Parts: sequence; structure tokens; C-alpha cells
Amino acid sequence: MKKEIIKLTKELVNFESTSDNLKERQKIIDFIIFFINSNTKNATIKQFKAKNPVSNQIISSIHVFNPDMNKNKSVLLLGHVDVVPGDSFNPTNNEKFIFGRGSGDMKSGVAISILLFLKHHKNKNIQLLITNDEEIGGHGGAGFISKKIKPDFVIAP
Repeated sequence: MKKEIIKLTKELVNFESTSDNLKERQKIIDFIIFFINSNTKNATIKQFKAKNPVSNQIISSIHVFNPDMNKNKSVLLLGHVDVVPGDSFNPTNNEKFIFGRGSGDMKSGVAISILLFLKHHKNKNIQLLITNDEEIGGHGGAGFISKKIKPDFVIAP
């Protein structure tokens, strides 16, 4: 799984999903939807759009789950794919680290979450919530969606 984590993290780092680049933040959400749909048929993906009152941007977030597992206790893996402005969108890595904008906060955590979901969603109630406005307060992402879904447990890798 290590190779898959590195590969997916680097793909996510390539997106210049800065707080001021709404188009690129939507592109990374679209990429994640495509990636999940390409790797499973057992997932429901709900895309939420809400206005972030701080930035006045319409924020796109996704909640991913397997509806067949909704009777079991749920674990939600929460992550964001927006990053603070800067450079280094061309990821590199060595034996220990991946370097690039957002690799530590938190595109590697999102990559791990996606891969864990794909591995376990058929027999566990594991869910994903991926937002793209955490760096500007999260009001249109996690703040908005937390009023709509009620997982039993949340992990933010």
C-alpha cells in the first residue's frame, strides 16, 4: 500500500488548490470523485456546495459512503485538499518524505483516507468527508456538512 499512498499523494499535490484558486480546488474534488468511481462500484458520493461566509466562495465538498453499511457504527475519515498559497506543486520524494505543497497538510492524509475507504468500505461503515475550504475557516465545508451527517467517530489523519 505504500506505493499507492505515495502515487496518490503526489497526484493530489500536483493540484494548485490554494485558497484563492477555486477552479483548481474544484478540479481536485472532481479528480477524487473520478478516482473513487474508477476503483469501486459500492460507493455513494454526495457532493455538497455551500457558501463560505468568510471568502464568499461556493465550496464543493464530498461525502463518500457505502449505503449497505449504514446499520453499523460509522467511522468518518475527514480531510481537506485546499492549501495555503505558495510554490512547490511539483512533488518529489525520498525514502522517508514526500515534498510538495500540501503533502503534510493534508494531501497525504487524504490519500491514505481514500485508500483505506476503498480497502474496507465493503464490510465496514467507513466514510470519507473531503472538503476544500479548511484553510479559510471551514465554514462552507466541514462546518456546513457537520450539520447534515452524524458519524459515530471522526478521524482526521
